[in-house]
Amino acid sequence: MAGEFSSVPCAEEHGTAREDYDNNQPGQASVVLRCAWSDRNALMTDLLTFPRYFPYYIGVKKYAFHCTAIPAPGTGYSNVSPTDQACLYTQALVSVQYGSQITDIGSESIEPTIEYDVLDHRRFKWVAGGSTGVPLLEGEAPPLISRSLNIMRTKYRMAAVPPEMLTCIGKVNDSVYTSLTLGLSFAAETLLFQPQSASQSFTTAGTSGFTISFKFSYKANGWNKFWRTETQSWSNVYIDGGSQYKPYTLGDFAALFA
Repeated sequence: MAGEFSSVPCAEEHGTAREDYDNNQPGQASVVLRCAWSDRNALMTDLLTFPRYFPYYIGVKKYAFHCTAIPAPGTGYSNVSPTDQACLYTQALVSVQYGSQITDIGSESIEPTIEYDVLDHRRFKWVAGGSTGVPLLEGEAPPLISRSLNIMRTKYRMAAVPPEMLTCIGKVNDSVYTSLTLGLSFAAETLLFQPQSASQSFTTAGTSGFTISFKFSYKANGWNKFWRTETQSWSNVYIDGGSQYKPYTLGDFAALFA
């Protein structure tokens, strides 16, 4: 199977796939797709709204940028009613042109964060060593300052809101995530999913897909580790007589990272 042109039911007309190259541009391609006449507008909207590259591509990916629909020969007939003078068609041929022009389909960025936690003042004294020294008052407790970052991802023209926007709220990644955009890898349990905005705009041609933002808060030591004052390090906490306590459950973020 060569690939999928659209989510709208259609089929390539045999022998119509074409690719053009010259010295001035990376190349263009075209194809003719057959669909139901009633689906022609949905097909063209889908091709132009939700980018899918030309399935026969080699090298530079090409995306649809222009469509033309005509009735498929021999699939319609003329009316004879004076009040309904338009022809009735059953199938359409949609000519699709593909080019390698840049189309924004998503973005990824990093924003800095800082977090303050107040430590237990009873664990500190003003004089070093043993049990001697003046205890700290509650208002004198030192802060634990954690500097980190958020990964912000935005996807454009999504056909639907992924269900993981609901099922992964408050969960951490169950496996390593490598960002090809940022060139960074993030270990399991270091990214906490915090959903952001999702919006959809409408045009005269219908909807233009969803613009969805995803936020992942990064904690280098993992979200299921806690600061231990005695050792001055991040450590696991265990349920008395049981297993490790993990307030942040693990989730499959594959769809969110796609």
